[in-house]
Amino acid sequence: MIIKHLKTVQNVEEKNLMEIQRNIFLNWRQNRADLIKAQVETLDLKLRLKETCEGRQKLRDRWEMLNFFENRLKWEDMAAVKAEFLKAEEGKRKSKEDLEREYISEVFHNKSAKKS
Repeated sequence: MIIKHLKTVQNVEEKNLMEIQRNIFLNWRQNRADLIKAQVETLDLKLRLKETCEGRQKLRDRWEMLNFFENRLKWEDMAAVKAEFLKAEEGKRKSKEDLEREYISEVFHNKSAKKS
């Protein structure tokens, strides 16, 4: 009697189990396809980012080339200002010979003042 009942339930349960396994497989297959699609999109975005960076670098190089003379004038102006500043500072500095003369006169002046 138990076996008869099990035999009648067996077909229904096997069909339920097959349906559950089929649904699990379909979900797994869909998830796998979604993950592969996401990986492809990620790779595509990385390639686009690389191309964009290369394009930006090319544009930056081209901009520098096109603005070479303008940049050169800016650098020359800054160099001229720096040269003027250094000339002004040189005028304020004393030469080595002047410093030696001052030192010698101070030393001899102090020695002669002490002897007196």
